Amino acid sequence: MNFATIILLASLGTEQRISAAAGGPLTYFFTSAPISGDLGRDKKHPLVILLPMHRHKKESLSAFGEVLHRGGFAVLIADYRQQGGPYKQSWKDVETLRRWALLQNGVDEKRVYLVGASIGSSVAIDTARHNPKGIEGLILMTPGLNYLGLAVLPMLAELRPVPVLMTADYKERSALSTLRTVLKARFPALRAIIRAGIGHGSEQFDKSPSMKDQLLITLRSWAEKNCDRVKLKKMTLDEGCKK
Repeated sequence: MNFATIILLASLGTEQRISAAAGGPLTYFFTSAPISGDLGRDKKHPLVILLPMHRHKKESLSAFGEVLHRGGFAVLIADYRQQGGPYKQSWKDVETLRRWALLQNGVDEKRVYLVGASIGSSVAIDTARHNPKGIEGLILMTPGLNYLGLAVLPMLAELRPVPVLMTADYKERSALSTLRTVLKARFPALRAIIRAGIGHGSEQFDKSPSMKDQLLITLRSWAEKNCDRVKLKKMTLDEGCKK
């Protein structure tokens, strides 16, 4: 592990663990929103939960987690109980971690956003349909229809309409197109980013340098609704809120 990675992980907090007795074993990174963050509502800030790809550990999403933290969010980066699957019960791991995070000071239980990469997008959908309370948006990076036996199409009828952004490499657009067709009647706030050569899942952060900022802008646009601070003109990402 190089020095830059050590500094990055330190900013996200030390690795934390939930014991078997408390619903684990699970490990995760968590960091509260910055004190100077401008997304506060009643002194609480929105939470983003990041869900990694198959066999990828939470460290694979640390760089994006740091971007989100600087952008005003509390951030939780999850490991699954079984990192290589099966994933049919992984939503329970996410729920265990969410319950823990919502007990932390300054976290807004009414503004939770899930960002999943590859199989993580399937787990995000599964989590949102089992317990939609407080989940106000989904970002699905290279979503699939049936990754590793976790079929998402049957889940969609139970999914509460929230803003959704999907991203995919052009060569993997088929599943995304199917999901758009199924979702568009019930999900008016549905967007997609499809580009050639941006890779699969969280690879998009490395192959498309603007992806982190685009997702941050999207999440901020969702979270800014009804926050406390009002500014007539927003000069930077770190200023102002919509009313």
